[in-house]
Amino acid sequence: MGMLRLTGFYHRLPRYSPAYWKERLSQLEHSYYDLNQRHEQLIQKYQKVRQRLQGLEQENEQLHQQLAERKEGVDAQLESTEQPLRELAQENQQLRQLHQQLQQQLDQLQHENQTLRSSCAYFEKCAISTEERYASLQEQHRLLEQEHAQLQAHYQSLQQEHIQLQAQLSHHRPPGLTTYNRNAITLYSNEMDFYPDETYELILRLIAEEMNRLPDDPNYYRRRRDLLRSLLDCNPSCEHQARIRAQIEELFSNYTGMTKPLEGRLRELGFSLNDGNHYKIIWRNDQRYVFSFAKTPSDRRAGRNIARDLIHLLF
Repeated sequence: MGMLRLTGFYHRLPRYSPAYWKERLSQLEHSYYDLNQRHEQLIQKYQKVRQRLQGLEQENEQLHQQLAERKEGVDAQLESTEQPLRELAQENQQLRQLHQQLQQQLDQLQHENQTLRSSCAYFEKCAISTEERYASLQEQHRLLEQEHAQLQAHYQSLQQEHIQLQAQLSHHRPPGLTTYNRNAITLYSNEMDFYPDETYELILRLIAEEMNRLPDDPNYYRRRRDLLRSLLDCNPSCEHQARIRAQIEELFSNYTGMTKPLEGRLRELGFSLNDGNHYKIIWRNDQRYVFSFAKTPSDRRAGRNIARDLIHLLF
Protein backbone atom coordinates (compact mmCIF):
# COMPACT_ATOMS: atom_id res chain seq x y z
CA MET A 1 0.00 0.00 0.00
CA GLY A 2 2.89 2.32 0.81
CA MET A 3 4.41 1.76 -2.62
CA LEU A 4 1.04 2.43 -4.28
CA ARG A 5 0.61 5.68 -2.43
CA LEU A 6 4.15 6.73 -3.40
CA THR A 7 3.44 5.79 -7.01
CA GLY A 8 0.35 7.97 -7.05
CA PHE A 9 2.31 10.73 -5.45
CA TYR A 10 4.91 10.57 -8.21
CA HIS A 11 2.20 10.96 -10.85
CA ARG A 12 0.92 14.12 -9.16
CA LEU A 13 4.40 15.73 -8.95
CA PRO A 14 6.28 17.16 -11.88
CA ARG A 15 8.94 14.68 -12.91
CA TYR A 16 11.87 17.07 -12.53
CA SER A 17 10.64 19.24 -9.68
CA PRO A 18 12.68 19.64 -6.41
CA ALA A 19 9.95 17.82 -4.53
CA TYR A 20 10.47 14.83 -6.79
CA TRP A 21 14.21 14.69 -6.15
CA LYS A 22 13.66 15.30 -2.43
CA GLU A 23 11.29 12.36 -2.24
CA ARG A 24 13.67 10.27 -4.34
CA LEU A 25 16.54 11.12 -2.02
CA SER A 26 14.42 10.16 1.00
CA GLN A 27 13.72 6.76 -0.53
CA LEU A 28 17.41 6.24 -1.25
CA GLU A 29 18.30 7.16 2.32
CA HIS A 30 15.83 4.58 3.65
CA SER A 31 17.24 2.02 1.24
CA TYR A 32 20.77 2.84 2.30
CA TYR A 33 19.74 2.45 5.96
CA ASP A 34 18.38 -1.04 5.18
CA LEU A 35 21.57 -1.91 3.32
CA ASN A 36 23.66 -0.66 6.21
CA GLN A 37 21.74 -2.91 8.63
CA ARG A 38 22.27 -5.91 6.35
CA HIS A 39 25.92 -4.99 6.11
CA GLU A 40 26.21 -4.96 9.93
CA GLN A 41 24.60 -8.41 10.05
CA LEU A 42 27.13 -9.67 7.53
CA ILE A 43 29.93 -8.17 9.62
CA GLN A 44 28.64 -10.03 12.70
CA LYS A 45 28.49 -13.30 10.77
CA TYR A 46 32.02 -12.68 9.53
CA GLN A 47 33.24 -12.09 13.10
CA LYS A 48 31.61 -15.35 14.24
CA VAL A 49 33.34 -17.22 11.42
CA ARG A 50 36.64 -15.62 12.37
CA GLN A 51 36.18 -16.67 16.01
CA ARG A 52 35.53 -20.24 14.86
CA LEU A 53 38.67 -20.14 12.77
CA GLN A 54 40.70 -18.86 15.73
CA GLY A 55 39.35 -21.70 17.88
CA LEU A 56 40.33 -24.21 15.19
CA GLU A 57 43.78 -22.65 14.99
CA GLN A 58 44.24 -22.98 18.77
CA GLU A 59 43.11 -26.61 18.66
CA ASN A 60 45.50 -27.26 15.80
CA GLU A 61 48.36 -25.65 17.75
CA GLN A 62 47.57 -27.68 20.87
CA LEU A 63 47.43 -30.83 18.82
CA HIS A 64 50.76 -30.00 17.20
CA GLN A 65 52.30 -29.43 20.66
CA GLN A 66 50.95 -32.75 21.93
CA LEU A 67 52.41 -34.55 18.92
CA ALA A 68 55.79 -32.91 19.47
CA GLU A 69 55.85 -33.87 23.17
CA ARG A 70 54.77 -37.42 22.44
CA LYS A 71 57.38 -37.77 19.68
CA GLU A 72 60.21 -36.84 22.07
CA GLY A 73 59.13 -39.46 24.62
CA VAL A 74 58.58 -42.22 22.06
CA ASP A 75 61.92 -41.60 20.33
CA ALA A 76 63.71 -41.91 23.70
CA GLN A 77 61.95 -45.18 24.63
CA LEU A 78 61.44 -47.20 21.44
CA GLU A 79 63.07 -46.70 18.09
CA SER A 80 60.51 -49.00 16.55
CA THR A 81 57.78 -46.34 16.96
CA GLU A 82 59.37 -43.89 14.52
CA GLN A 83 57.09 -44.97 11.69
CA PRO A 84 53.83 -44.26 13.62
CA LEU A 85 55.22 -40.88 14.64
CA ARG A 86 56.04 -40.06 11.03
CA GLU A 87 52.47 -40.95 10.15
CA LEU A 88 51.24 -38.65 12.90
CA ALA A 89 53.46 -35.89 11.54
CA GLN A 90 51.94 -36.39 8.10
CA GLU A 91 48.46 -36.15 9.56
CA ASN A 92 49.52 -33.00 11.39
CA GLN A 93 50.72 -31.62 8.05
CA GLN A 94 47.28 -32.39 6.63
CA LEU A 95 45.75 -30.44 9.49
CA ARG A 96 48.03 -27.53 8.65
CA GLN A 97 46.92 -27.72 5.04
CA LEU A 98 43.30 -27.67 6.15
CA HIS A 99 44.11 -24.65 8.30
CA GLN A 100 45.62 -22.94 5.27
CA GLN A 101 42.47 -23.67 3.30
CA LEU A 102 40.37 -22.15 6.07
CA GLN A 103 42.65 -19.11 6.07
CA GLN A 104 42.16 -18.78 2.31
CA GLN A 105 38.41 -18.92 2.80
CA LEU A 106 38.70 -16.24 5.47
CA ASP A 107 40.63 -14.07 3.02
CA GLN A 108 37.91 -14.68 0.47
CA LEU A 109 35.29 -13.57 3.00
CA GLN A 110 37.29 -10.44 3.66
CA HIS A 111 37.48 -9.81 -0.07
CA GLU A 112 33.74 -10.30 -0.38
CA ASN A 113 33.18 -7.93 2.52
CA GLN A 114 35.30 -5.32 0.78
CA THR A 115 33.34 -5.95 -2.41
CA LEU A 116 30.12 -5.41 -0.48
CA ARG A 117 31.38 -2.08 0.85
CA SER A 118 32.30 -1.02 -2.67
CA SER A 119 28.88 -2.10 -3.89
CA CYS A 120 27.20 0.03 -1.23
CA ALA A 121 29.23 3.08 -2.31
CA TYR A 122 28.41 2.36 -5.93
CA PHE A 123 24.69 2.12 -5.09
CA GLU A 124 24.82 5.52 -3.42
CA LYS A 125 26.45 7.17 -6.42
CA CYS A 126 24.42 5.50 -9.15
CA ALA A 127 21.06 5.46 -7.27
CA ILE A 128 20.18 1.90 -8.34
CA SER A 129 16.63 0.91 -7.61
CA THR A 130 15.79 -0.75 -4.29
CA GLU A 131 14.66 -3.99 -5.96
CA GLU A 132 17.96 -4.46 -7.81
CA ARG A 133 20.06 -3.77 -4.72
CA TYR A 134 17.92 -6.16 -2.68
CA ALA A 135 18.43 -8.90 -5.28
CA SER A 136 22.19 -8.31 -5.22
CA LEU A 137 22.30 -8.53 -1.43
CA GLN A 138 20.29 -11.75 -1.56
CA GLU A 139 22.93 -13.21 -3.88
CA GLN A 140 25.69 -12.09 -1.52
CA HIS A 141 23.81 -13.64 1.38
CA ARG A 142 23.46 -16.92 -0.53
CA LEU A 143 27.20 -16.98 -1.24
CA LEU A 144 27.95 -16.35 2.43
CA GLU A 145 25.66 -19.20 3.42
CA GLN A 146 27.52 -21.47 1.00
CA GLU A 147 30.86 -20.40 2.51
CA HIS A 148 29.45 -20.99 5.98
CA ALA A 149 28.38 -24.52 5.01
CA GLN A 150 31.86 -25.23 3.62
CA LEU A 151 33.45 -23.98 6.85
CA GLN A 152 31.15 -26.25 8.86
CA ALA A 153 32.19 -29.22 6.72
CA HIS A 154 35.89 -28.43 7.18
CA TYR A 155 35.37 -28.04 10.92
CA GLN A 156 33.76 -31.48 11.13
CA SER A 157 36.66 -32.89 9.11
CA LEU A 158 39.12 -31.37 11.57
CA GLN A 159 37.21 -32.88 14.46
CA GLN A 160 37.41 -36.32 12.81
CA GLU A 161 41.17 -35.91 12.25
CA HIS A 162 41.58 -34.92 15.90
CA ILE A 163 39.71 -38.02 17.07
CA GLN A 164 41.89 -40.25 14.83
CA LEU A 165 45.07 -38.70 16.19
CA GLN A 166 43.93 -39.20 19.77
CA ALA A 167 43.16 -42.85 18.97
CA GLN A 168 46.64 -43.40 17.49
CA LEU A 169 48.31 -41.72 20.45
CA SER A 170 46.29 -43.90 22.81
CA HIS A 171 47.63 -46.98 20.96
CA HIS A 172 51.14 -46.16 22.24
CA ARG A 173 50.01 -45.22 25.74
CA PRO A 174 49.34 -47.57 28.69
CA PRO A 175 45.60 -48.06 29.32
CA GLY A 176 44.09 -45.67 31.84
CA LEU A 177 46.80 -43.03 31.43
CA THR A 178 46.51 -39.73 29.60
CA THR A 179 49.08 -37.42 28.05
CA TYR A 180 48.91 -35.18 31.11
CA ASN A 181 49.21 -37.94 33.72
CA ARG A 182 51.64 -36.60 36.31
CA ASN A 183 52.57 -40.13 37.40
CA ALA A 184 54.02 -41.12 34.02
CA ILE A 185 57.72 -42.12 34.13
CA THR A 186 60.24 -41.56 31.35
CA LEU A 187 63.58 -43.40 31.50
CA TYR A 188 66.50 -42.85 29.14
CA SER A 189 69.17 -45.33 28.04
CA ASN A 190 72.09 -45.31 25.63
CA GLU A 191 71.42 -48.97 24.74
CA MET A 192 69.24 -49.72 21.71
CA ASP A 193 66.59 -52.41 22.06
CA PHE A 194 67.34 -55.57 20.08
CA TYR A 195 63.65 -56.50 19.91
CA PRO A 196 60.42 -54.59 20.65
CA ASP A 197 59.99 -53.49 24.29
CA GLU A 198 63.26 -55.13 25.41
CA THR A 199 64.14 -52.51 28.06
CA TYR A 200 60.48 -51.99 28.95
CA GLU A 201 59.89 -55.71 29.62
CA LEU A 202 63.17 -55.98 31.56
CA ILE A 203 62.01 -53.24 33.94
CA LEU A 204 58.64 -54.96 34.40
CA ARG A 205 60.38 -58.28 35.10
CA LEU A 206 62.63 -56.65 37.71
CA ILE A 207 59.59 -55.05 39.34
CA ALA A 208 57.82 -58.44 39.45
CA GLU A 209 60.92 -60.05 40.99
CA GLU A 210 61.04 -57.33 43.63
CA MET A 211 57.36 -57.95 44.39
CA ASN A 212 58.04 -61.66 44.85
CA ARG A 213 60.89 -60.91 47.27
CA LEU A 214 58.68 -58.90 49.60
CA PRO A 215 57.43 -60.64 52.77
CA ASP A 216 53.98 -62.18 52.70
CA ASP A 217 52.88 -59.98 55.60
CA PRO A 218 50.98 -57.06 53.97
CA ASN A 219 51.94 -54.73 56.85
CA TYR A 220 55.59 -54.82 55.74
CA TYR A 221 56.66 -52.59 52.86
CA ARG A 222 53.01 -51.74 52.17
CA ARG A 223 53.75 -48.52 50.25
CA ARG A 224 56.47 -50.19 48.18
CA ARG A 225 54.12 -53.07 47.43
CA ASP A 226 51.32 -50.68 46.30
CA LEU A 227 53.65 -48.68 44.04
CA LEU A 228 55.10 -51.80 42.43
CA ARG A 229 51.66 -53.33 41.92
CA SER A 230 50.45 -50.09 40.32
CA LEU A 231 53.37 -50.15 37.88
CA LEU A 232 52.60 -53.74 36.88
CA ASP A 233 48.84 -53.12 36.56
CA CYS A 234 49.20 -49.94 34.46
CA ASN A 235 51.96 -51.22 32.15
CA PRO A 236 51.00 -54.49 30.44
CA SER A 237 53.67 -56.51 28.70
CA CYS A 238 53.45 -57.97 25.19
CA GLU A 239 55.74 -60.84 26.28
CA HIS A 240 58.23 -60.46 23.41
CA GLN A 241 61.05 -61.80 25.60
CA ALA A 242 59.05 -64.86 26.64
CA ARG A 243 58.33 -65.72 23.00
CA ILE A 244 62.03 -65.43 22.05
CA ARG A 245 63.03 -67.60 25.03
CA ALA A 246 60.44 -70.19 24.03
CA GLN A 247 61.67 -70.22 20.43
CA ILE A 248 65.31 -70.71 21.57
CA GLU A 249 64.30 -73.61 23.82
CA GLU A 250 62.27 -75.13 20.98
CA LEU A 251 65.15 -74.83 18.47
CA PHE A 252 67.65 -76.64 20.72
CA SER A 253 65.22 -79.08 22.36
CA ASN A 254 66.26 -81.90 20.00
CA TYR A 255 69.63 -80.56 18.87
CA THR A 256 71.76 -83.14 17.06
CA GLY A 257 73.84 -80.77 14.97
CA MET A 258 73.51 -77.62 12.85
CA THR A 259 71.06 -77.85 9.92
CA LYS A 260 69.92 -75.37 7.29
CA PRO A 261 66.43 -74.96 8.82
CA LEU A 262 67.96 -74.39 12.27
CA GLU A 263 70.43 -71.87 10.85
CA GLY A 264 67.58 -70.05 9.08
CA ARG A 265 65.51 -69.91 12.27
CA LEU A 266 68.47 -68.51 14.21
CA ARG A 267 68.95 -65.78 11.61
CA GLU A 268 65.28 -64.90 11.87
CA LEU A 269 65.78 -64.39 15.62
CA GLY A 270 68.69 -61.99 14.97
CA PHE A 271 71.68 -64.34 15.29
CA SER A 272 74.55 -64.48 12.84
CA LEU A 273 76.46 -67.79 12.60
CA ASN A 274 80.25 -68.22 12.20
CA ASP A 275 81.68 -71.64 11.45
CA GLY A 276 85.02 -72.86 12.93
CA ASN A 277 86.14 -75.46 15.41
CA HIS A 278 82.97 -74.57 17.25
CA TYR A 279 79.82 -72.83 16.13
CA LYS A 280 79.82 -69.20 17.19
CA ILE A 281 76.61 -67.16 17.09
CA ILE A 282 76.48 -63.40 17.58
CA TRP A 283 73.36 -61.61 18.81
CA ARG A 284 72.43 -58.67 16.56
CA ASN A 285 76.04 -58.39 15.30
CA ASP A 286 77.13 -57.09 18.72
CA GLN A 287 80.49 -58.59 19.75
CA ARG A 288 79.55 -58.30 23.42
CA TYR A 289 77.03 -61.11 22.95
CA VAL A 290 78.96 -63.99 21.41
CA PHE A 291 78.07 -67.59 22.26
CA SER A 292 80.00 -70.72 21.23
CA PHE A 293 78.92 -74.36 21.33
CA ALA A 294 80.18 -77.67 19.99
CA LYS A 295 79.31 -78.85 16.51
CA THR A 296 78.56 -82.34 17.78
CA PRO A 297 76.43 -82.62 20.93
CA SER A 298 77.98 -84.70 23.72
CA ASP A 299 74.66 -86.16 24.94
CA ARG A 300 70.92 -85.75 24.60
CA ARG A 301 70.89 -82.93 27.15
CA ALA A 302 73.35 -80.82 25.16
CA GLY A 303 70.62 -78.93 23.33
CA ARG A 304 68.82 -77.97 26.54
CA ASN A 305 72.10 -76.87 28.08
CA ILE A 306 72.91 -74.72 25.04
CA ALA A 307 69.48 -73.09 25.21
CA ARG A 308 69.82 -72.50 28.96
CA ASP A 309 73.28 -70.89 28.69
CA LEU A 310 72.23 -68.78 25.70
CA ILE A 311 69.14 -67.53 27.54
CA HIS A 312 71.26 -66.68 30.60
CA LEU A 313 73.60 -64.67 28.36
CA LEU A 314 70.88 -62.66 26.65
CA PHE A 315 68.10 -62.39 29.25
